[in-house]
Amino acid sequence: MNENENISVLFKIVVVLIIVGAIFGTFMSIVNFALIRSISNEISTLNNLTISSMNDRMNRMDSDISSLESNIQPGGIVDEYINAYNFLSNTNLDLEKLLTFASETPDATYLTVYIAGRSNVWITVTNNGQSLLQADLKPGLSDYVFFISGNPNVKTSYTIMLAPSSIITTSDASATYILLAQNGKTSILHTKSPSLSVSNILK
Repeated sequence: MNENENISVLFKIVVVLIIVGAIFGTFMSIVNFALIRSISNEISTLNNLTISSMNDRMNRMDSDISSLESNIQPGGIVDEYINAYNFLSNTNLDLEKLLTFASETPDATYLTVYIAGRSNVWITVTNNGQSLLQADLKPGLSDYVFFISGNPNVKTSYTIMLAPSSIITTSDASATYILLAQNGKTSILHTKSPSLSVSNILK
């Protein structure tokens, strides 16, 4: 084999290697593109799942917060539990007064005020614009007894006569309860508004 033939063979080998390299490079480019595309799709899917998961969690948190706000707001479950606890804890101390109130005058209709909690509550009782009582009542069963019909066994400065038009006003409706004795039965009413008429109590 002469020198020219050697050069021709070497040239052919180089050309083949270049072609093979180009084909391999193109193949690797396609593979890399496909791999990058696959990774991009996976990242996009992962991002969508992450965003969806975060949205679900945020929605659940919003729902939990709304439920919590509903429970702790005035009139909610927590408020009712606190009122019930305060009522029961003070009732033990006022049991004797409660029994005395219930058996005061079976044929009369009368009421008293019960203050739950630990703070005093300002109570005002009026009738046709005239003030019948203004008092800062301590927690527990009040000493005042308000007669709507009938007469007390013993009339004192703590017995006050009321009319159906009389109005009872409280500085803290959430802590104020009305105990009503009527037809020989005693019932309890939670005042949910600052002002309450006797006629509404009797309903």
